[in-house]
Amino acid sequence: MKSMKTILVLSVLVASAVFASQDSDKKEYKNGYNDWKNKPIEKFSNPEANFNKVKEMLLKSYFDSKITDEALYEAATRGMLTALNPSAKDDWNKLYSPEEFKEFQVDAKGEVTGIGIEIKFNDETGTASITHVIPHSSAEKAQVKVGDQLVSINDKLSKGLQFRDLVYSIRGKVGESVKLKLLRGDEIVTKKITREKINWSPIETVSLDPRVALIKINYFNEKSSDLLKEALQKVILEHVTSLIIDLRDDEGGLFDKSVEAASFFTPNGKTIARLESRDGSERKLSSTAEPLVKGISVAVLVSEKTSSGAELFAGSLSETIGAKLIGMPTHGKWSAQTLETLDNGFAVKFTTSVFKTPSGKSYAGVGLEPDVMVNLIHDESESLKDEAVKTAYNLLVGHI
Repeated sequence: MKSMKTILVLSVLVASAVFASQDSDKKEYKNGYNDWKNKPIEKFSNPEANFNKVKEMLLKSYFDSKITDEALYEAATRGMLTALNPSAKDDWNKLYSPEEFKEFQVDAKGEVTGIGIEIKFNDETGTASITHVIPHSSAEKAQVKVGDQLVSINDKLSKGLQFRDLVYSIRGKVGESVKLKLLRGDEIVTKKITREKINWSPIETVSLDPRVALIKINYFNEKSSDLLKEALQKVILEHVTSLIIDLRDDEGGLFDKSVEAASFFTPNGKTIARLESRDGSERKLSSTAEPLVKGISVAVLVSEKTSSGAELFAGSLSETIGAKLIGMPTHGKWSAQTLETLDNGFAVKFTTSVFKTPSGKSYAGVGLEPDVMVNLIHDESESLKDEAVKTAYNLLVGHI
């Protein structure tokens, strides 16, 4: 199979969404990053001979006699990539099975078969809860609510399932149904929901008043920059003077699309980002056209789940047009990955460069610090009840 390369930033898109980072997780991640970066090198001498020796030991003596050469080579490949991760919780470098790779490609296009929900998965407890219900989806029609906890999928308990298996259980063929048992407060509710084609837009626009608009960027996929361009053109036609861009929960996506999105705000010829390669060489990514947005005050909402390309977008707008960052410190993933297919249908993703803001700053392992810190408690029912949106609104209106 011909090798395919795509520069991208790790993301979990649509149904892969939403891992909420707690303060303890953030500390653990930062410590893990620093430990990895500064760890002493212990040589594994005679590597090929010792690898083969271990493999032969396992094939000969491991308790499970069904273990195969193929299984060990696959495990070794996964292990190679996992060993490169600065934190065990982040699969920036990984092996995709053919089915996983297919799902990844579908996610990147923003078209999946499902019921229209986003879930938050807790790695430690193996539990999952609903964090977003897509408007007009079959899940919304079935009255699935944000905050519902998944109990079972088609009568199979969801607790303890791997996140991948949980997502695949909910997805399926268009027209087929899936039965969910949900814990809502103290009550168990059962919903039978028909799967459908989900064309969930990565861009959502809300008018807060004639002067101020809010654009939420859920992730950067193949459609995001074109849809953002359309949203910005509409904002301009409506003579909006202030803009709030919501990047909370945006875990990145396709790197080139986040750069393209930032170019809509960046003056022609100005640097959007810098890419540093393994040999230390640096390449500037610059805007090649006049920006769509001029003379509009911009505030950007960020959270601990704002990651990768979303962090780059926020940092770039902060430096190039003075956009104010509001919310909580971002995740701190400032690296780009390459995706390559293998001849057997599997694919590998691994880090090939790190990126920096236009001024050359990297926030790897640290994250962007907001100009205004706001505890992020979402209220989807009404935008101006959301404390971060309200703070941004008051800040921008004060500038008019």
